[in-house]
Amino acid sequence: MRNALKNVETAFVCLLIISICIYAYRCRTVIISQRPFSACFNSSIDLDAMRYMIHSFDKVMNEYNIMHWIEGGTLLGALRYGDIIPWDHDGDFGYLLADRAKVVKVVVPVLKNKYNISVDPLKPTEMKYKGLIVDLYIYKARVTDPGMLTRAVPTQPEVLEKYFDIAKSLILPTTRCMFAGRLVNCPSQSEEVLRWRFRYTYNMTFPYKLKCWLPWNYVRVHQIKVKT
Repeated sequence: MRNALKNVETAFVCLLIISICIYAYRCRTVIISQRPFSACFNSSIDLDAMRYMIHSFDKVMNEYNIMHWIEGGTLLGALRYGDIIPWDHDGDFGYLLADRAKVVKVVVPVLKNKYNISVDPLKPTEMKYKGLIVDLYIYKARVTDPGMLTRAVPTQPEVLEKYFDIAKSLILPTTRCMFAGRLVNCPSQSEEVLRWRFRYTYNMTFPYKLKCWLPWNYVRVHQIKVKT
């Protein structure tokens, strides 16, 4: 009995130390970056703003018949929760480099009435609204293997960038899937895309934000219902 209590006490102390370390790290990051301390979970206001951005971009891209798809955490949220992952603080789309000129010419002017959109050729396109971001990643066929798509504008160190390459057949032709009550463009094989993209964590409810590993947040993460 004493051993059991001792083990519980040890586990509690370890959790407490981990929590303090994570919190201290977050505070340090906030001080250095001068950005506000964000919570693990999105507020209802932020969730609505993100849905609005994602639906708006999808609608305008379809109006101009430009191929695109939700990806990353946004796609994972659509398949797993039918919505934004409660602890995902940005949106993710992909589109083709061949369509970039058209996006800049016709889509950006329409969306600029609502959002702050960056179109720097050396950076991924971003939509910003109420302090939130939707990343618009640009893809092209890999030179050495046209059957693979690779990011046209790298966002990671070269050694990591290869993990974002993906078979074109998993993405194209795009299809439609439900996201937050509306149909949006998705990869042709969304499940396989996610298994490839999140190959080490796909079968886990894995909150990749450090702040979500605080014990009280981690418990809540695992209480959120997954789509069946």
